[in-house]
Amino acid sequence: MSSTAKKAEVNRLVSKLVILRKKRKRLDEEMVNLLKEDSEIVEKLVSVGEKKKVQGLSV
Repeated sequence: MSSTAKKAEVNRLVSKLVILRKKRKRLDEEMVNLLKEDSEIVEKLVSVGEKKKVQGLSV
């Protein structure tokens, strides 16, 4: 593999890595928001006496 081809491949891989890390960051942020919303809903259900329904949920 020539020097130019190696540089091109390195640049391609670095670009792909940057894109993947940005996607992961967005997904991590979305996951945090989903977990927060989940906790809020569970808290509301428990506060009205529906703890057993919450515990019986399957995902």
